[in-house]
Amino acid sequence: MRIKTEATKWIFLLLLLLQPLLLKAQSERYAVQTAPVHGLKKQPGEQLLQQLNSLENFNQLAPSQKVAQIGDILTGSEVNIYVAGQLQPLVTEVSYLVLGQLQGQNLSTLLINLAQSDSEELVRYVQVALWLYPLDSYRLLNQLRRSKQFPVAVLEQAAQRNELDQGWQFILNTAPTAAIKIQPLFHSASVTLFERQPNEQANVRFRPLGSQQWQIGLDLQWEPVRGALSGSIVHLQPATSYEVEITLFKPGQAAEQIQQSFSTRANSPPIDPNKVYHLADIYQGGKLDLNALHIQGSANGWAKIIGSPDTPIVAGEGDNAAIGIGDNSYILFENITVVGGRLNAISSYKAHHLWFNGCDISGWGRAPNIVKNGQYYESVEDQEPSNYDSAFALRRTGVVVVEHCHVHSPRAKANSWEFGHPKGPNAFLASANHPDPDFKGQIVLRHNRFYGSEQHRLNDVIEGESNVRMWGGFVRDSAIYDNYFAYANDDVVELDGGQSNILFYRNELEQGYCGISAIPNQLGPSYIFNNTIHHLGDERGRSWAAFKLGGLYAAPAGRTLIFNNLVLDQSANGVGASNFAQDYTYWSWVQNNIFINQAFWQNKGYAVIDNVGFGYFANNLMVNLQAEQPRVQGQIDVPYQFETQLPADFAKQLNQQQPAFTHLPVGPFAIDNFAPATDAGRSVVGIPAQGDNTP
Repeated sequence: MRIKTEATKWIFLLLLLLQPLLLKAQSERYAVQTAPVHGLKKQPGEQLLQQLNSLENFNQLAPSQKVAQIGDILTGSEVNIYVAGQLQPLVTEVSYLVLGQLQGQNLSTLLINLAQSDSEELVRYVQVALWLYPLDSYRLLNQLRRSKQFPVAVLEQAAQRNELDQGWQFILNTAPTAAIKIQPLFHSASVTLFERQPNEQANVRFRPLGSQQWQIGLDLQWEPVRGALSGSIVHLQPATSYEVEITLFKPGQAAEQIQQSFSTRANSPPIDPNKVYHLADIYQGGKLDLNALHIQGSANGWAKIIGSPDTPIVAGEGDNAAIGIGDNSYILFENITVVGGRLNAISSYKAHHLWFNGCDISGWGRAPNIVKNGQYYESVEDQEPSNYDSAFALRRTGVVVVEHCHVHSPRAKANSWEFGHPKGPNAFLASANHPDPDFKGQIVLRHNRFYGSEQHRLNDVIEGESNVRMWGGFVRDSAIYDNYFAYANDDVVELDGGQSNILFYRNELEQGYCGISAIPNQLGPSYIFNNTIHHLGDERGRSWAAFKLGGLYAAPAGRTLIFNNLVLDQSANGVGASNFAQDYTYWSWVQNNIFINQAFWQNKGYAVIDNVGFGYFANNLMVNLQAEQPRVQGQIDVPYQFETQLPADFAKQLNQQQPAFTHLPVGPFAIDNFAPATDAGRSVVGIPAQGDNTP
C-alpha cells in the first residue's frame, strides 16, 4: 500500500494506532538488532521506542496525544541531545515512523509506503529515519535503493542534507567484489566478511600453513556501514603463508565454517638491478625531481635510490619540496638525508608502492616570519596562516612503508589552542585515498622517531587529510607500530577518518594536547593497543585526553578498540568524549588499560568521559592520585577485578618510575591474539619488551 496524500497518511496512522496488538519493535523492524557480542547499544530510535513502551496506557491515548507525548520525549533528556535537536521540528514525521514500528512495521516498508508523496516531504521522512538510526543509515539507503520502489533522487537529497552523500558514494564506488576479503601486511592481516547481519558472531583461528597448532584470534567486529563483520589478526611473521578458519554463528542455524589462506608481505621489496641509483650520481643540488629523472620501477622490480650522509638533498629557496615524486611508483629510498623544502620535504600525488628506509628529514615548512593573532605566517601578504607543511606529504598515495626514519627540527611552527585551532607543520600527512581501490590505505609506519621541539611544535605529529571523511587519513588496512612521536600543539597522532582495520601499537607518545585522536571513526574497527602515553601537554602545559573520541551519530559508524595501554602522569583525561558537529557520542571497547591521573579539576582528571553510553569499559585499572579513587563520567561495565593482587601503592610507584610497560593481572579478561596473558594470568600493559607478547 502506498500513501498518496496528507489526509490518507493520517488515516493510515490512525489505523496503526487502533491495532489491538502492539509488537515489540526490536524483533521486526529493519536491521536494528542489538548484538551484545558487538557491544552495540541503543540508537536514538531504540531509546525512543523504549520510552514509549515504558509508558502506562500509551496505546489508549488519542493519536494527537501520542504525537504530543513523542514531542515531549524529544525535548527531554531521554534521547541523545545531538539527534533530539534535529528531530524536534519534525515530530509528525518521527511519530509516523516510530508508531508504525511499534505496530511491527518494517522501517524501510514504512518509507516505501510513502514513495508517491511530494518529494520534499519524502526527503524529510528519510532524514528522520537516518537520524533515528544513524548507525544503520548507509545500509538503509542501500536497501531503499535496491528496492527499486523508492526515488533515488530523494535518497541522494536526504543523504546530502544529513551530510552522508559523499560517504555513501564512497561505499558505492568501493563495493566489494567477493564475499570475503583478506588484506595482509607484514605482521598482520585484516579479514572482512560482507553481506552479514549484526546478530551474527564470527570466531577466528589461524595458523601457519603446515602447522598443526591453531591460534585463537579475536572475534570479527560488526561494521554497520557496509553490513560486514571485520577485524584483524596480529603478531604474524613476514613472508609467511597462513590459513584462517572463521566459524559463523547465526541465531537458529547451524554453525558455518569458512577457510581461506593468505601470505604476509616480505620485509623488503624486489629490486630491479638495472634501476639501482646512488644519489651522488644523479643529484645536482636543489630539488630531486623524479619526474625529470624518469625514475620508477614495477611490481616485479622496484627502483632503488641509495643516499649517504655526504650527499644530503638540500632544497633550494624556491623549491616547494626537496624530493618531488609525482605519481612515480615502486621506489625504495634508502639512507637519504633531506633538508628543507619550502612547504614539504617529500611530496607525491597519486603514487603507490613507496618505501623509505633510514632517512633523516629536517628543516621543512614555511618560516614563521610573521605573527598575527598568535598564528604564524610566512609573509605579510599571506591571507591564511601556514598549515599542512609536512616532512612526508604523500597525497592520495597508498601502499607506503616508512621505517627507521628520523623526522625532526621543522622550520615551521604551530600555534596552540590559545589562538584558535592549531595550524602548522606535521611530520607525516596521512592521505591514503588513492584513486585505485587496490592501492588505498596500506600505510606502514614502523621504527621511526618523529618529533618537533619545545620551540617549534608541530600541529599534529601525524595529521590525517580529509579526516572527517570515510576516505580520509589512513583509510584502511594500515599499521603504525614501534615509533616515538612527540611535541605537538594539537593531537600527537590523528587516526581520524575511515579507520577500517587501522592498527596502532607499541608506540611511545608524549607532549601534545591530545595523545591519539580517533574522531570520527567512520568505518572501523580500529585497534589501539600496547602503547605508552605520558607527560601530555601543549606548549602551555595544557591537555585534554590520551584518547579523543566522538562523532558516532554525526559521522557514523565505526568501533574503536583500546587494549592494554599504559597512560601515566596524566593531568587531563584518559578516554575523553570530544565535540564533533555537536556530537560527543563514540562506540568503543576499552579493556585492560591503566589510567593514572593526577589532576582533580571540573573537567580534568577523569579516566573515562562517556555520558552517552555506547562505550564498553572492562577491567581497566583507573586511579586518580589526588582523589585516591577512580574518577569517571559514565558507566563502567566491569570494574578492575584484581586489586587484591597489586601492592597498595602500585599506581603511585608506577607513576613515579615511568616504565615503558608493566605486567598487570587480567585473568580471563586477556585479549585473544592482541594481548594474551601468561600462565600466571598477567598481560603486558604498555610497550612490551622484545619477545614479550611480540612477534
